[in-house]
Amino acid sequence: AMKPFERAVISSHLQLFTNMLEKGETVQLAPEGAVSRDGHFARIRAGLHVLLNLPRTQVRVLPVGITYDFMTSGRQRVFVNVGREITDLRGLKPADASARIAEAILAQSTITGSQLASELVLSVRSQGGGALSGARLIEHVAEQANRWSRAGLFVDPRLLNGELGQRMEQYAEYCVRSGELVARGPDYYWVRRRTEQPSPSWTNPSGAVSYTNNELTSLRRLLGGV
Repeated sequence: AMKPFERAVISSHLQLFTNMLEKGETVQLAPEGAVSRDGHFARIRAGLHVLLNLPRTQVRVLPVGITYDFMTSGRQRVFVNVGREITDLRGLKPADASARIAEAILAQSTITGSQLASELVLSVRSQGGGALSGARLIEHVAEQANRWSRAGLFVDPRLLNGELGQRMEQYAEYCVRSGELVARGPDYYWVRRRTEQPSPSWTNPSGAVSYTNNELTSLRRLLGGV
């Protein structure tokens, strides 16, 4: 009984946005529909395809990448990058248009220390857990940050300058608080071996390592040429 009502509301919203676009106004749209629950880039919703084709005027899409770096003991960082506008999307199949827009958005993402450090933590855990030094953490993140930077992706500037050590200390402190790492001495940690992995989540600290690693996995999958 609710479906006809909900569809009518959605249609009225899309018509309102269409009228705005035809007047030359700007519409801000979150194509995934919500914040990712597990870190992976979610599918693009059908409303975007409607707004690409329903207006009588040409629609220009400006891809914006927003990346949150929340695994820290200090102030959280938010990185916002804006790409070049896309104008030739009208008439494309929904899957083709969605793929182009998803790639354009992800190309504006910022590689964070949390993502690269979590990649190493999960690698150690997949081998049964074990010791992890702060020096190894810094070495891994520095190497990977430079690789992503050379490939043309945005990288947190702190990973490419003298702030990397401090950033990794903050990351390790977060992981110790959430139980992902056990402090065994100055600049020395133990990666827990888990029989069951916590569900990836940006709201649950125990699932943050998996969440940020999934962000990196989505970038690799959808930007396969990098």
